[in-house]
Amino acid sequence: MLFAEEQPAATSFHLHNLKERLPDSDETVIADHVLQLKEEGLVEGTVLLYPKEKTAKIRIERITSQGHDFIRALKDDSVWSKTKKEVIDQGKAASIGMIVEYATGLAKEALGLS
Repeated sequence: MLFAEEQPAATSFHLHNLKERLPDSDETVIADHVLQLKEEGLVEGTVLLYPKEKTAKIRIERITSQGHDFIRALKDDSVWSKTKKEVIDQGKAASIGMIVEYATGLAKEALGLS
């Protein structure tokens, strides 16, 4: 998500762009994570998985407003620290959607919006 945010507006990018940033990661794992981001409404784009060939194609076209909210929430050090401590570091089985909901909930709480 942060890599997508760094891109100029109206610029799409592909799997090879992410692979450069994550050289030790499997293409299908990267594509699956992007697919999860897409399913949660955080990004718009195309994801094609070819499991038999162990290849994938992705194209991220933009981050949605919900995706930007999530990024802003995680850029708050206290929100990120608490999210890591309570959800990620404890090894709890949490989907991307659950992490998004937890982090954005903390951010709303900090703003007095909940």
